[in-house]
Amino acid sequence: MDRNGEIALMKTTTTAYSLLLATTLLLAGCGVFAPRNFVTYFNTYYNANRLILDAEDEFEFQDEKLKRSPRMLAVERSTLVEETQYLKARPAFLEEYIIKPQQLRPVKTKVDSVLIKGSKILANAPDSDYVSGSLLLMAKAYFYRSEWLSSQIKCQELIQQFPTDEFSPEAHLLLAKNYLMQEKYSAAENTLSKTVDVAWGLENFEVLSEAFRIQAEYALYNNNLEEALKPYRRAIAQSDDAELQASWQFEIGAILYRRGIFDRALTEFQSVLEFSPDLLTKANAQLYIASCLAYLQSWDESENAFEELRDNGNYEDWEDHIIALQINARRLEHNQLEHELDSLERVAEYNSTGIGPEMLKRNLRKDSLRVLNSKDFVHSDTAHIGSGPLSVVAYELGMDAFERGDYTEARKQFAKAKVVRSPVNVTAGRYFRLLNTWEEKSTFVQPILQSMLQGEGTDSLRATVAESLFELGRTHEKLGNRDSAQVYYSYSSSVCPENNEDRAHYLYALSRMFEPGSAQQMAIYQQLFSGYPLTPHGDLARRALGYTEAGVIDSVAESFSSGRRLQATEEYEWALQTFKHLYLTWPDDEYAPRALYHIGWIYEQDLHLNDSALAYYKILIERYPDSEYAEEVSTSVRFALAGNTGEDEDLVPAPSEKDRTTGEPPQQNQNRNMFDPKTANRVNPTNEEESSTFDWRLRKNDSTSTKPPESVNPNDTSQPRPIDKSSQPLTPAPAKSSKPSGRID
Repeated sequence: MDRNGEIALMKTTTTAYSLLLATTLLLAGCGVFAPRNFVTYFNTYYNANRLILDAEDEFEFQDEKLKRSPRMLAVERSTLVEETQYLKARPAFLEEYIIKPQQLRPVKTKVDSVLIKGSKILANAPDSDYVSGSLLLMAKAYFYRSEWLSSQIKCQELIQQFPTDEFSPEAHLLLAKNYLMQEKYSAAENTLSKTVDVAWGLENFEVLSEAFRIQAEYALYNNNLEEALKPYRRAIAQSDDAELQASWQFEIGAILYRRGIFDRALTEFQSVLEFSPDLLTKANAQLYIASCLAYLQSWDESENAFEELRDNGNYEDWEDHIIALQINARRLEHNQLEHELDSLERVAEYNSTGIGPEMLKRNLRKDSLRVLNSKDFVHSDTAHIGSGPLSVVAYELGMDAFERGDYTEARKQFAKAKVVRSPVNVTAGRYFRLLNTWEEKSTFVQPILQSMLQGEGTDSLRATVAESLFELGRTHEKLGNRDSAQVYYSYSSSVCPENNEDRAHYLYALSRMFEPGSAQQMAIYQQLFSGYPLTPHGDLARRALGYTEAGVIDSVAESFSSGRRLQATEEYEWALQTFKHLYLTWPDDEYAPRALYHIGWIYEQDLHLNDSALAYYKILIERYPDSEYAEEVSTSVRFALAGNTGEDEDLVPAPSEKDRTTGEPPQQNQNRNMFDPKTANRVNPTNEEESSTFDWRLRKNDSTSTKPPESVNPNDTSQPRPIDKSSQPLTPAPAKSSKPSGRID
């Protein structure tokens, strides 16, 4: 190399070193390359922060933050019964913050590495500027691993050591989420209030808006609508930033829209435009103004508003949102036209315009077809595949089908709605899984249900069918079809063999369908306690009945009293079940003949099913011939048998030697007597104070007699089945719902 080349090289090298030195001094002055920060940043903190961002990308958190598109709102129509009605579970809105195991699995190593690197910083560089950031990263890592307490501790450490740090608002917000996850609701509410103060003071408006949203969702969870609106109204009043005010004003309209209060929502959305919204907030407001008009049945005004949005070049990137809400508006119009057509077909009179019903029907059908054949509506199944906004429309169509009892179509729409992340994909997934269970179990039990209810089949088959019936009941309960759930729980307890302990589970589920403390519920509890005392559900029943663990209360007497209460309140099916259970469970107790007498009385006097009454009176006379109750009915039974069937009167045993001598019936415990056995006339057993002359109607030509008494075999040791209702379960089926449930009957 010549001298000129050497000189040039020296100049270049000198310049490079000068630039490096200047840069180093500049960064050192900023503190980044200070001795305590240099290695910490490049070797540990930088990598930890990168790893947590990678994990959040996997969870789609970053995509949601970076995405600039209109909001997806869905009207709350779900009928699903939340587990929180029976269990103290966390609010449903928190589910979006929980990282599922399948989401965590691909990035678990990265999340674990964040904890390792954060621990190194805290241990080896406690004086660096990255301690607060490391604490926050560790808190996030623990949160993503669903380790709420550990995350809570790291948040508290950050807040205590760095109360005014730039990460303090985010730490407060994460701490509130941790409290909610642990169901520490009072602490969560207090922390959210502090989050608002800290975020406002440090002007972290992203955290501030998120805190408002959680406050609103928690208030809605507690069914306090006005409390949900308060944070936003207060923020609007305190802020002088018109753009922020517009975004918070939109949130007020969004809450009202989700709750289906469309007139108020329309007013709030219109108020957004009075501030200075950015382009996205303005598009949000205009979109849902058009949608509210459709829900308020201002069809033409709504359609014009949507067309203006589609013609606006500023919104061309958001066309799928516009089309989705426009399709939803046409769905509403179509449903309204179909409703009007359905109503008109029930009215055979002219309206005030003088146009006949047939002309009105033709016009309505024409309008309905116009909506259905519109380009966007027809192609909604295939347009914008994977579109979040259209998945919301699919959910709405699924709910329409579900409400009219078309479970097959509902499942089809829910299948579309569940695959794309949206406000309804989780709910749609629950509906889809429940309707799958409904179809599977219904297909199995439908062909054999009636035969099972009539007592056919082996115990093994009956147990299997009972389990499927129970699953159907639980499915309907989760779907919000409480009446159908009651029917299937009743079927499952009737079909299940009595010696199968699963029946206790089915009975307990049935008990939940009745008002707490009602006679029906108490009767089931009594049945559980007496029949399945060692099962968990029997123990729950014992506690509900107030019995001690030793069962010191006379369960036979209590069971009998329960039957009497049901009889007195005209709950005859339940009373019959209670008395029959008593007779079969304690056949040697002195209450057994009384229970049989009550059964006969209910069939004779209350239900007017005289053949069934005769069958049970015959059992009473045959099995308890020396009881006063057998003597009470013996003459009438002889007369009825002689008149109806010509049976030998010797069926009724002659009085015992003691009775011949004294002329008195066997002595009974006086505190259990329901009537005076010396009285010639029979007494109404439901009222110890009032007597009623016995009116025996078992005559040969009695029109109330339905089936021959031979249908019941008095010698059958199994539970006697009333001959007039042999095809039905002993547990009564409740009234059907006023809305179609899609169930099998």
